[in-house]
Amino acid sequence: MYALRKACHLELAALKDACSGYGNARKAGGADLGHIYCKQSKFAASHAAFREALELCTELGHRRGIARTLEGTACLVAASGDTARALTLAAAADHLRNQIGAPLPPAERNKLEGGLSAAREMRDSRKGEAAWEKGLEMPLQAAILFAFEQPPLS
Repeated sequence: MYALRKACHLELAALKDACSGYGNARKAGGADLGHIYCKQSKFAASHAAFREALELCTELGHRRGIARTLEGTACLVAASGDTARALTLAAAADHLRNQIGAPLPPAERNKLEGGLSAAREMRDSRKGEAAWEKGLEMPLQAAILFAFEQPPLS
C-alpha cells in the first residue's frame, strides 16, 4: 500500500510540475489527475478533475479527450459502486471512439478494463446489457450531461 501511495504522490507531483502555469494544459491534465485521485479513493476530487477536463474537452471539441474523460469517469463511478452507471458511461465512450476511429491502445484498454472490473462482472446480466445499450444509443451531449450528474460519495 505504501508503494502505491508513494507512486501516486510522485505521479501527481510530476504532473502538477509539468502543468503549472500553462492554463488550459493544466485543465487538460485533469483526466490524469482524476485517475490519480480515484486510485487514492479521493472520489470527490477525482470527480472534480474529470468534470473540469470534460468541460474543457467539450469546449475545444476534442472528441478523443471527451472519450478518455468519459472512460475515466466510468472507472470512478465503478470504484464508487455504481456498476450500471459505469457501464453506460463506458459504452458511450466506446461508441464515440468507434465514431471517430480512435480505438484505445492495448495498454490503455488493459487499464480501462482493470478500472471497470466490477462493472464488467455484471455486463452479461439483463441490467448490465441494458446499461451498455443505453450508453451505445446515447447522443454525445447526453453522455456528457450524464457524466456530470450525481457526484460520487467521497
